Amino acid sequence: MRKIIKIVLLRFCRIIACIIPSKKTREFVREIIPSKIYQKLFVKNVAFLSVGGSCISALHLKAHCLRQLSAPLDWMMNYSLLETYRLFQNDFADFFTQCYKDENGYVIDCKSGMISIHHFPKDIPHTQYLPEFWRVMQRRHQKIKTHIARSECLVLVSCRNEDLEVLESFAIKMHELLNNKSYSDDNSLGGGGRNACFS
Repeated sequence: MRKIIKIVLLRFCRIIACIIPSKKTREFVREIIPSKIYQKLFVKNVAFLSVGGSCISALHLKAHCLRQLSAPLDWMMNYSLLETYRLFQNDFADFFTQCYKDENGYVIDCKSGMISIHHFPKDIPHTQYLPEFWRVMQRRHQKIKTHIARSECLVLVSCRNEDLEVLESFAIKMHELLNNKSYSDDNSLGGGGRNACFS
Protein backbone atom coordinates (compact mmCIF):
# COMPACT_ATOMS: atom_id res chain seq x y z
CA MET A 1 0.00 0.00 0.00
CA ARG A 2 2.81 2.37 0.90
CA LYS A 3 4.51 1.84 -2.49
CA ILE A 4 1.28 2.59 -4.38
CA ILE A 5 0.76 5.79 -2.40
CA LYS A 6 4.33 6.85 -3.15
CA ILE A 7 3.89 6.22 -6.90
CA VAL A 8 0.59 8.15 -6.92
CA LEU A 9 2.23 11.00 -5.01
CA LEU A 10 5.15 11.06 -7.43
CA ARG A 11 2.86 11.09 -10.44
CA PHE A 12 0.79 13.86 -8.89
CA CYS A 13 3.91 15.94 -8.24
CA ARG A 14 5.12 15.53 -11.82
CA ILE A 15 1.74 16.55 -13.24
CA ILE A 16 1.78 19.69 -11.10
CA ALA A 17 5.31 20.45 -12.29
CA CYS A 18 4.13 20.26 -15.90
CA ILE A 19 0.97 22.30 -15.34
CA ILE A 20 2.45 24.85 -12.96
CA PRO A 21 6.14 24.91 -13.91
CA SER A 22 7.42 27.14 -11.15
CA LYS A 23 11.10 26.81 -10.41
CA LYS A 24 10.45 25.67 -6.84
CA THR A 25 8.05 22.93 -7.96
CA ARG A 26 10.42 21.69 -10.70
CA GLU A 27 13.31 21.50 -8.20
CA PHE A 28 11.12 19.60 -5.74
CA VAL A 29 10.02 17.11 -8.38
CA ARG A 30 13.56 16.65 -9.70
CA GLU A 31 14.69 15.65 -6.22
CA ILE A 32 11.95 13.02 -5.98
CA ILE A 33 11.89 11.56 -9.50
CA PRO A 34 14.96 11.19 -11.68
CA SER A 35 14.15 12.28 -15.24
CA LYS A 36 14.91 8.83 -16.71
CA ILE A 37 12.25 7.25 -14.46
CA TYR A 38 9.78 10.01 -15.31
CA GLN A 39 10.34 9.47 -19.03
CA LYS A 40 9.74 5.73 -18.69
CA LEU A 41 6.56 6.26 -16.64
CA PHE A 42 4.96 9.19 -18.43
CA VAL A 43 6.31 9.70 -21.95
CA LYS A 44 6.79 6.18 -23.26
CA ASN A 45 7.54 5.84 -26.97
CA VAL A 46 7.62 9.60 -27.55
CA ALA A 47 10.75 11.34 -28.86
CA PHE A 48 11.17 15.05 -28.18
CA LEU A 49 13.51 16.94 -30.51
CA SER A 50 14.57 20.57 -30.26
CA VAL A 51 14.64 22.26 -33.67
CA GLY A 52 15.64 25.77 -32.58
CA GLY A 53 15.96 28.46 -33.77
CA SER A 54 18.05 28.96 -30.61
CA CYS A 55 18.83 27.29 -27.28
CA ILE A 56 15.42 28.19 -25.81
CA SER A 57 13.55 25.10 -27.02
CA ALA A 58 16.24 22.78 -25.59
CA LEU A 59 16.12 24.72 -22.32
CA HIS A 60 12.32 24.28 -22.12
CA LEU A 61 12.64 20.55 -22.76
CA LYS A 62 15.28 20.32 -20.05
CA ALA A 63 13.23 22.38 -17.58
CA HIS A 64 10.27 20.02 -17.99
CA CYS A 65 12.43 16.84 -17.89
CA LEU A 66 11.59 16.03 -21.52
CA ARG A 67 15.11 16.34 -22.94
CA GLN A 68 15.93 12.68 -23.42
CA LEU A 69 19.24 12.96 -25.30
CA SER A 70 21.65 15.59 -26.49
CA ALA A 71 21.07 16.43 -30.15
CA PRO A 72 23.49 18.20 -32.50
CA LEU A 73 21.21 21.24 -32.82
CA ASP A 74 20.31 21.69 -29.13
CA TRP A 75 22.62 24.60 -28.35
CA MET A 76 22.93 26.16 -31.80
CA MET A 77 21.55 29.49 -33.01
CA ASN A 78 20.61 31.20 -36.25
CA TYR A 79 19.49 28.34 -38.48
CA SER A 80 16.39 27.74 -40.56
CA LEU A 81 13.96 24.84 -40.61
CA LEU A 82 15.13 24.16 -44.15
CA GLU A 83 18.70 23.78 -42.85
CA THR A 84 17.46 21.44 -40.11
CA TYR A 85 15.76 19.24 -42.70
CA ARG A 86 18.82 19.29 -44.96
CA LEU A 87 21.12 18.24 -42.11
CA PHE A 88 18.90 15.28 -41.18
CA GLN A 89 18.59 14.39 -44.87
CA ASN A 90 22.38 14.13 -45.31
CA ASP A 91 23.08 12.69 -41.81
CA PHE A 92 24.94 15.84 -40.74
CA ALA A 93 27.70 15.01 -43.24
CA ASP A 94 28.67 18.65 -43.87
CA PHE A 95 27.91 19.97 -40.37
CA PHE A 96 30.50 22.70 -39.59
CA THR A 97 32.95 21.40 -42.18
CA GLN A 98 33.88 25.00 -43.05
CA CYS A 99 33.66 27.45 -40.21
CA TYR A 100 35.33 30.41 -38.55
CA LYS A 101 35.53 31.98 -35.09
CA ASP A 102 34.12 35.50 -34.76
CA GLU A 103 35.29 38.30 -32.45
CA ASN A 104 32.98 37.06 -29.64
CA GLY A 105 34.54 33.62 -29.72
CA TYR A 106 31.50 31.97 -31.34
CA VAL A 107 32.12 29.46 -34.13
CA ILE A 108 30.02 30.05 -37.25
CA ASP A 109 29.33 27.57 -40.03
CA CYS A 110 30.19 29.16 -43.39
CA LYS A 111 27.52 27.27 -45.34
CA SER A 112 24.47 27.89 -43.14
CA GLY A 113 25.47 30.78 -40.87
CA MET A 114 24.60 28.58 -37.88
CA ILE A 115 26.27 29.72 -34.67
CA SER A 116 27.77 27.40 -32.07
CA ILE A 117 27.91 29.21 -28.77
CA HIS A 118 28.72 26.50 -26.19
CA HIS A 119 30.58 23.72 -28.00
CA PHE A 120 34.05 25.09 -28.62
CA PRO A 121 36.53 25.85 -25.82
CA LYS A 122 37.64 29.47 -25.78
CA ASP A 123 41.25 28.71 -24.92
CA ILE A 124 42.17 26.58 -27.96
CA PRO A 125 41.83 27.30 -31.69
CA HIS A 126 38.52 26.04 -33.10
CA THR A 127 40.33 24.23 -35.93
CA GLN A 128 42.21 22.15 -33.36
CA TYR A 129 38.96 21.17 -31.61
CA LEU A 130 36.96 20.41 -34.80
CA PRO A 131 37.74 16.64 -34.97
CA GLU A 132 36.43 16.19 -31.41
CA PHE A 133 33.38 18.36 -32.20
CA TRP A 134 32.54 16.27 -35.28
CA ARG A 135 32.97 13.02 -33.34
CA VAL A 136 30.60 14.22 -30.58
CA MET A 137 28.01 15.55 -33.05
CA GLN A 138 27.99 12.37 -35.14
CA ARG A 139 27.58 10.29 -31.98
CA ARG A 140 24.67 12.53 -30.89
CA HIS A 141 23.07 12.27 -34.31
CA GLN A 142 23.27 8.47 -34.30
CA LYS A 143 21.74 8.31 -30.80
CA ILE A 144 18.91 10.64 -31.84
CA LYS A 145 18.36 8.63 -35.02
CA THR A 146 18.09 5.40 -33.01
CA HIS A 147 15.80 7.04 -30.46
CA ILE A 148 13.48 8.37 -33.18
CA ALA A 149 13.41 4.98 -34.92
CA ARG A 150 12.30 3.31 -31.67
CA SER A 151 9.62 5.91 -30.93
CA GLU A 152 6.02 5.91 -32.01
CA CYS A 153 5.69 9.68 -32.00
CA LEU A 154 8.10 12.54 -32.59
CA VAL A 155 7.43 15.93 -31.01
CA LEU A 156 9.38 18.74 -32.69
CA VAL A 157 9.84 21.62 -30.25
CA SER A 158 10.65 25.04 -31.66
CA CYS A 159 10.67 28.66 -30.49
CA ARG A 160 10.46 30.43 -33.83
CA ASN A 161 8.45 33.23 -35.37
CA GLU A 162 7.35 31.16 -38.37
CA ASP A 163 3.96 30.98 -40.04
CA LEU A 164 1.88 27.93 -39.19
CA GLU A 165 2.07 26.79 -42.83
CA VAL A 166 5.89 26.81 -42.72
CA LEU A 167 5.91 24.75 -39.49
CA GLU A 168 3.34 22.34 -40.88
CA SER A 169 5.30 21.89 -44.11
CA PHE A 170 8.49 21.21 -42.13
CA ALA A 171 6.71 18.66 -39.89
CA ILE A 172 5.36 16.84 -42.96
CA LYS A 173 8.81 16.76 -44.62
CA MET A 174 10.43 15.48 -41.41
CA HIS A 175 7.69 12.87 -41.04
CA GLU A 176 8.33 11.62 -44.58
CA LEU A 177 12.12 11.63 -44.10
CA LEU A 178 12.13 9.89 -40.73
CA ASN A 179 9.62 7.25 -41.82
CA ASN A 180 11.63 6.51 -44.95
CA LYS A 181 12.93 2.95 -44.72
CA SER A 182 16.43 3.91 -45.84
CA TYR A 183 16.69 6.45 -42.99
CA SER A 184 15.71 3.93 -40.32
CA ASP A 185 17.58 0.93 -41.75
CA ASP A 186 20.96 2.30 -40.63
CA ASN A 187 19.97 1.22 -37.13
CA SER A 188 18.29 -2.07 -38.19
CA LEU A 189 15.18 -1.03 -36.28
CA GLY A 190 12.66 -0.77 -39.08
CA GLY A 191 10.65 2.20 -40.15
CA GLY A 192 7.73 2.14 -37.74
CA GLY A 193 4.93 4.61 -38.16
CA ARG A 194 5.98 7.74 -36.33
CA ASN A 195 3.87 10.85 -36.40
CA ALA A 196 5.67 14.19 -36.30
CA CYS A 197 3.96 17.05 -34.54
CA PHE A 198 5.01 20.55 -33.55
CA SER A 199 4.86 22.08 -30.14
